[in-house]
Amino acid sequence: MTATEQIFYPALGKSLEDVQKTLNGSILVVPTVSVANVPQLAIDLLIHSLGLTLVGRLSDKYLYPFAGPRDAPSLPTPTTPISSGISTAIEVYNSPKLNLTVIQLRAPPLPNCRRAFVRSTLAPFVSQFKFSETIVAGSSNAALSEAVPPPRFKLFHKKSGPSADLAGVDSLSSRLAGLSIGKDLAGEMASEAPLSPVELPESGFTLDALVEIAALQGPSISGQSTSTGKPTLAKVCAAVIYVYEGDNFYDAHEFADRLAAVCGLDVSAVKSALPQPPKKRHATGEEPPKWVEPLSWQGVYGKEIPIGLEEGLYS
Repeated sequence: MTATEQIFYPALGKSLEDVQKTLNGSILVVPTVSVANVPQLAIDLLIHSLGLTLVGRLSDKYLYPFAGPRDAPSLPTPTTPISSGISTAIEVYNSPKLNLTVIQLRAPPLPNCRRAFVRSTLAPFVSQFKFSETIVAGSSNAALSEAVPPPRFKLFHKKSGPSADLAGVDSLSSRLAGLSIGKDLAGEMASEAPLSPVELPESGFTLDALVEIAALQGPSISGQSTSTGKPTLAKVCAAVIYVYEGDNFYDAHEFADRLAAVCGLDVSAVKSALPQPPKKRHATGEEPPKWVEPLSWQGVYGKEIPIGLEEGLYS
C-alpha cells in the first residue's frame, strides 16, 4: 500500500482527528479469522456487552468483499445503541470509558494476501493510532496440537534478543496473575520467536500479526521513549485458544472472559451488571451471568426443540 492510500475511514459524523484522540493510548484487540471463528465470536460478545461504538472502518483491499445488516444485542442494554446502516468486512469499535478498542473482522484475507493485509493494513493502523498495547486474538486446532492433552489457552510474545523490552507483555501477564480466570493463560508463555506455524495450526494470520506489529518501534506507537533513549519493541502479544470444530458458542464465551481479563476488566463485575436471558423452564440451580449475545446468533440453529409433556411430543 502506497503512502497516498487511505487505510482508515471514520464513521459517519466523526472526524479523523477526534477518532485519533479517542483511540490514542487505548488497548487494541485484533481477532483473526481462524479455526471455528472463535475470536470473531468473542469480539461480538465484547461489542454487544461493553457498549462499544463504531468509530470507523479499515480498508478491505485485501479481504473478501462483505456487506450485511447491522447486528444488535439480543437483550436491551442501555449502553449499546441499536444503530442503522450496514456492516462491512472490517470495522473498528471503541469505548472511551474502558479505554478499549476492538476490530471486528467479518471476512478472511483473499488468497495469497494474508501477509499483505497484515503489513499494509493492520500494522500501519496500529502505528498511526498509537495504541498502548495490542492483543492479537487467535484460535488453533486442538486436534492438531503437538501437546497431549492440548493446552486450553496460551499467550505468545515475540522476543528480539536478551535486551528486548517486554514490559508490555509483562503488564498483560500481571493483570492475569491475580485472577483465577486467567491463571491457566498467564502461566504459559512462549518467549522465543519466530514461532513455528506447526505450533498454531489453522490460526490464520496470528503469527504474522504478532511478528509485524512487534517489529514496529515503540516510540512511534506509545509516544514514549525509554530511559536509554533507544527504540523498544511494540507492546503486543497473541492470546490463543485451542478448540475443536463444532458448536463453539461456549468457547466464545470463555475466550471473551480471557480477553476481557487480559484487557484489565473485572470480568465478574462486568458480567453481573449485564441483563440476563430469562431462565429456561426446565433449568435447575443458579446460572452464572453471561455475556450478551447478538441477535444474529439466534438464527444459527433455529428455534430450540420443545421438551417435556407440556411443550414436546404430547402437547
